[in-house]
Amino acid sequence: MHRLIAPLPGDGVVFGHPLRGIGTAKDGDPAAAGARAAGATVTDAGHGVTPGTDLIAQGPVLSEVRVATAAVRRSLTRRPAGA
Repeated sequence: MHRLIAPLPGDGVVFGHPLRGIGTAKDGDPAAAGARAAGATVTDAGHGVTPGTDLIAQGPVLSEVRVATAAVRRSLTRRPAGA
C-alpha cells in the first residue's frame, strides 16, 4: 500500500513506496517516478522541513532526503528511550 506524504507544486503528490523509498506523480504523467532510499528498510516517511525534501525513518536513523533522488541531505540517529 502506498502512503501519501506531501503535495507537489501544481497538481501532484509525493508518496511512500512500501519498504524502500519515495515516489512522485503529477497530473498527466504516464507513470509515477520513484527513488530508492539507500540503507535499511524505510519504516516511515513524512513531509520534509525544506522545499523539495521528505523525511524518512530507517530504524533509528531519520534522514531528510531530496524528493527527486532520495539523496540524503542530512540525517541523525535517535537514541533509544531511556539512554
